Amino acid sequence: MEPIAASEPFHDGFLASRVDLLVLRGVTVAGRGADGDLLDFRWLLTTAAERGLLLPRLNRDKVEALKEVAGILLWWEVLVL
Repeated sequence: MEPIAASEPFHDGFLASRVDLLVLRGVTVAGRGADGDLLDFRWLLTTAAERGLLLPRLNRDKVEALKEVAGILLWWEVLVL
């Protein structure tokens, strides 16, 4: 499993944070590029931005994956990212 930078409490356990899910979905979009994955990424991007969340420190592979995703986003989504 990919390392998770932050987590949020959920019942008796924890869930990956929204920004971690955003990064993981971005890597999936870059690798697979399915329409459903891109819709999920856009939703996570919007909700993370609405909450003022920031991306964690990322390794080079994740940065490259998000740059690839940025190439298929709308201009304003790239600014948010």
